[in-house]
Amino acid sequence: PIVLNNLGYAQLMGGDTDTALRNVQRSIKLNGSNSYAYRNLGLIWKAKGDKDKACSAFEEALGLGFTKQYGPEVEQLRKEYCR
Repeated sequence: PIVLNNLGYAQLMGGDTDTALRNVQRSIKLNGSNSYAYRNLGLIWKAKGDKDKACSAFEEALGLGFTKQYGPEVEQLRKEYCR
């Protein structure tokens, strides 16, 4: 799941949102408690222009807990994009 999540993020950064989405969703299916995968899922849906799905993914990520390093980033994304 970690490799799929990281691959999906790299694909997102390369502009391939469809493949990124498939890989991050596969990662979540294998490990549904990975907050980083939900963060990446939110970023993918944001890039695809689906605000509702992006915000749901950000909420899920925050609900699962985050490290001090990435938690503020996801909170900021939610604050700026979802409200």
